[in-house]
Amino acid sequence: MSRPTGLFRVIIGLWCASLTTVSWGQISANYGFDSPAAPPIRLPSPTGPIYEETATPDAPTPPSPPRLPRTDVDVPAPPYNTHVSTPVPPPDPYSLDYVPAPPAPITEEGNPHGFDFSDYDSKSPKMKGFPEDAFNYRWQVWADAIFMTRSQADGFRLASQLPGGAEAFNTSDMDFAFRWGPHIGFYYSFSESASVGVEFFGIDGWSAHGEAAGNISVAFPGTSLQSEAGAAAFDYNSTLYSTEINVRHHTYDWLALLAGFRWIELGEKFAGSFASDQPGVSAYGIDVNNHLYGFQTGVLASTRRDDWCGDIWAKTGIYGNSANQRTAANLGNGPVSVGAEASCAAFAGELGVGISKQFTDRLSARIGYQAMWLSGVALAPEQIAATNPQLGVADMVNDGSIFYHGGLAGLEYVW
Repeated sequence: MSRPTGLFRVIIGLWCASLTTVSWGQISANYGFDSPAAPPIRLPSPTGPIYEETATPDAPTPPSPPRLPRTDVDVPAPPYNTHVSTPVPPPDPYSLDYVPAPPAPITEEGNPHGFDFSDYDSKSPKMKGFPEDAFNYRWQVWADAIFMTRSQADGFRLASQLPGGAEAFNTSDMDFAFRWGPHIGFYYSFSESASVGVEFFGIDGWSAHGEAAGNISVAFPGTSLQSEAGAAAFDYNSTLYSTEINVRHHTYDWLALLAGFRWIELGEKFAGSFASDQPGVSAYGIDVNNHLYGFQTGVLASTRRDDWCGDIWAKTGIYGNSANQRTAANLGNGPVSVGAEASCAAFAGELGVGISKQFTDRLSARIGYQAMWLSGVALAPEQIAATNPQLGVADMVNDGSIFYHGGLAGLEYVW
């Protein structure tokens, strides 16, 4: 068979070219083929659920953006979120680098009194920039042991030498040793600058003893006894109790003013005996009580440096003194007794200084020294000259004065 001629080749080429210009749609229509659909692209909805959009096959397909979580349902965070917080373990309180967290702020519900704790010093129970005493704690309590002595009674001659009448023994010769007693205080802070509290101290162990012998004359209530070979003995006992209720107000960060009510109890007992060359012993006893009631004012000054604190306080007041005395005597003809009572104005003043060392945020130890003066009180030996049990006569001498002084040491706790 011979090869196709050039004309035949041209005809075959034109026929093949016509086939390539037939659209895929015509072929599918003639031969029953389905046209493939373009794959759908899922796009996120900015405000609602996901919708679908079909892109044309001729258009370039854009890259799919990250899929966002739906806002209408609770779904977990998408996996592409790399900003996931890593749990932090709690701090180790035994680590050397451990720093305690600051206290949580006090809300209005948890701080009904409206205290300002914004400048609280976590290392100390004292408030920086505020008065030292009543701001950052609600309660304050202390317990001290006080060691005090008291002055002798006003000079009263108890025995005289015979002949001549020279003084043989006087009440000023009876010295009182130091005795100890409790001193406690309890205060409650009801505002940022004010507190109210109670203080108490008491000593009931003061005693003194004295003797005189020889050719003496001894003073007895309403009379005197004498003997060339006489022996006299005297015993003096005294007690002191003080209770006060005060309100303290801080006017400056170092100064507090106080005012309150105070009740002071002063008790005295004096006894004398005399033995002569005659059989029998003569004796007498005097019991005196002073009840002082009144109002007082005072100041409390404080200074602080690191864990040390110094205090100075002063109190003074005018009181009403309700005093009474009872005297009993036995001069050999049987015991007899008389009594008297009277009221007068009295004065009491107190001055003290102290220093304290803070060991923890709440506990401190302190030492100090204080003095107290009472005037307008009845003292037992002074009633000898105003009383005669044999005649049934008794009066009150209530113009005496006493001075107390001594040290203190104790602990203070706040919370």
